[in-house]
Amino acid sequence: MIKTTFNFSGLFPECRNEFDKLWFKSQRDRDRTSYSAICSDFRINIQQNSYWYDTSLENICIQLLYYLNYIDSKIQDVNYNLRENCIYFYYKLKYIVHKYGGSCGTSKNCYNVMRNAKKTVRINISDVCMQHFTDIDEQTLKIIEILDEIYNWINLFTNRQHRSTKNMRDFKRCFEKLEQHPYKNRSHVKEELEKIIEVCEGYRNSWKSCPIGRHALDYLTHDWIQQKRMNINRTYTEITGNEERLRETLMPKALGSDISMSYVIDDVENTGIKPKVWKLRRKFYKNKKNNVDFMYSFDVEHKNTIDDRYKIAYS
Repeated sequence: MIKTTFNFSGLFPECRNEFDKLWFKSQRDRDRTSYSAICSDFRINIQQNSYWYDTSLENICIQLLYYLNYIDSKIQDVNYNLRENCIYFYYKLKYIVHKYGGSCGTSKNCYNVMRNAKKTVRINISDVCMQHFTDIDEQTLKIIEILDEIYNWINLFTNRQHRSTKNMRDFKRCFEKLEQHPYKNRSHVKEELEKIIEVCEGYRNSWKSCPIGRHALDYLTHDWIQQKRMNINRTYTEITGNEERLRETLMPKALGSDISMSYVIDDVENTGIKPKVWKLRRKFYKNKKNNVDFMYSFDVEHKNTIDDRYKIAYS
C-alpha cells in the first residue's frame, strides 16, 4: 500500500507569511551582527573543502534565526501552529544547506550544528523545534521550493504594479511545474493546487478594474482555470485507481495463499451481502462441491476400467 509521508497543510501561506514578516527586522535589528556570526560559522561547518559565500543566502539564514526566535516566543500560545512553523523552519534550513552545497546529515543534525555556535557569540539559539523534528527528503524539498516560489508571486501580486503580463506568465509556469511534478504524495499536492486555483479565481474577479492587472487576465482565462481543474482531478483519479489496484494485488499476498473457504463463509457479516443471497451462494457452493466430488469419482472409475481393459489386451 502506498503511504503518504508528508502533509503540506498549514505551511502555505500561513507559515511563509510569518517568515516573510521578519525580513525587515532581520535587516535592522541590533542582534543581526550576532546572528550573522552564527550563520557564518554554520556555513563553514557544513561546507566541505570549499568556502563559497552568498550574501542572499546569508540573509536568509539570519532571517531564519529571527524566525526561530519568533517561534520560541509563541510556545505558550495554544492557538499557534507550532508544529507547522517548525516544519517550515526545517525546510528553510535544508534549503540553505542544499544551496550552499553543504552536508550535515539529517535536518535535526543540521539544527544542532547551527546551535553549536562560536563561544564568543552571546546569543541563545532556541531548541524549540527539536521536539517537532521533520526530515524533508529531496523530492519533498523540491515541491516546497516550487510552492514557495508560487506564493512569492502571490504576495507580489498584492501590489498592483507587479500584475504585469510577464509576471503572470512566470506565475503560470510555476503552477504548471508543480502540476506536472511526479511527486509520490499526489493527494497532498492536489490540495495545494486547488488552493492556488481558488486564488486565480479571485484574480479573475478582482483584477478587472485594475489598469495593469486586467491585461494580465488575458493569460488567466476561464478556460485555462477549468482545464487545470480537470487535469488535477483526472491525475488524482488515475493515481487513486493505481493505488486501489495495488492494494487488490497485495492483499492476497498479505493474507497468504492458504486462506480456507470456510473462513470466507464465516466472515459473512463483513461482506455486505444480504442473508437470502448468501444462503443461495452457500447452497450453490455446497452443490458445486458435491458435483466436483461426483465427477472426480466417475473419472477414477472410468480410468480404472480402461486400465483393466489394457491389462486384458496385453495379457
